Amino acid sequence: MGNFDERQWGISASAITHAFLAVATAAQRAAHPTPTGLIALTVNEFRRLFDALLLATRHTVATLLAWSRWRRRHQYRARELLTFAQAADRLNVGVLTVRSWVRTEQCTVVRDGRRVRIPAPCVNGLIAKGWK
Repeated sequence: MGNFDERQWGISASAITHAFLAVATAAQRAAHPTPTGLIALTVNEFRRLFDALLLATRHTVATLLAWSRWRRRHQYRARELLTFAQAADRLNVGVLTVRSWVRTEQCTVVRDGRRVRIPAPCVNGLIAKGWK
């Protein structure tokens, strides 16, 4: 599409590309449900895979799909585990209060190396009990 076409129709090549990716992502979601422990395939993830398949020659399809699954699993886990500040914000308490709960083992935690995270279902359960 040249500049004349863009001015005449009011659309750009990037808009058409984004529309294609959105439709392709929606079709993939409809055809294949999201596996447990992964986030749904996003337009950005689909774009990365599409670009890598078209442009990269040194990666195999299996390698690209494994990389995508790793990213989606990592993002799923990041959504399920909250920092102390995120938990405190959801519960409307101070960060020091959350830290004291963790120190006295009143709140379950997940340790990943030096990082300590609070599972979102634990915080959501406190909210459901009327904590907020």
